[in-house]
Amino acid sequence: MSQIFPWLSLQRELWRLSRDRRRIQRQYAAKYAAAEKEGKSKDELWALLTDKSGEDRYVDESIIAAETSYLFEVAYRLRIPVPDYSNKELWVETSYVGHRQILTDKALADFRTAIRKEQNERWQYLELRLKVLGVLLTGLTGAIGALIGLIAIYKK
Repeated sequence: MSQIFPWLSLQRELWRLSRDRRRIQRQYAAKYAAAEKEGKSKDELWALLTDKSGEDRYVDESIIAAETSYLFEVAYRLRIPVPDYSNKELWVETSYVGHRQILTDKALADFRTAIRKEQNERWQYLELRLKVLGVLLTGLTGAIGALIGLIAIYKK
C-alpha cells in the first residue's frame, strides 16, 4: 500500500505520531501536577520536564524520518537526484530514533523545494499541452461548423 500511495502512508504515520505527542503531553501534565501537589523539589520537577523533552524529541525525529522517507519515494518516482548520503553537512544522526541518519532542516527544505520545482515543471508541461489541445479542438469545431454551413448553402 505504501508503494502505491506514499502520501497516504505519510499522513497515517503523521497522524499516529501526533496522537503519541498528545498522549505524552497528557501524561506529563498529569505527572507534573501530581508532583507539584506532593510538594516535590524543583530538581524533581525539572527531571520530569527533561524526560518529557526527550520523548518529544523522539516524536520529532520520527516525524522527520517519516517525511524523509516519503520525500525519497517521491524523488525516486520523479527521477530527481536525492541528497548525497556521504555529505555530512546534509545529515545528522538521531539520538532517539535508533541512531538513524536524518536530513538536517535546511537539507530537508532544499529537498522539498527541488521536488516541488520538478512537480511544477511537469504540471506546466501538461498544462501547456492541454491548452494547445484546447485551441486545436476549438479551431477544429469552428472549421467543422463552417464546413457544415457551406454544405447547407451549396445544397440549396
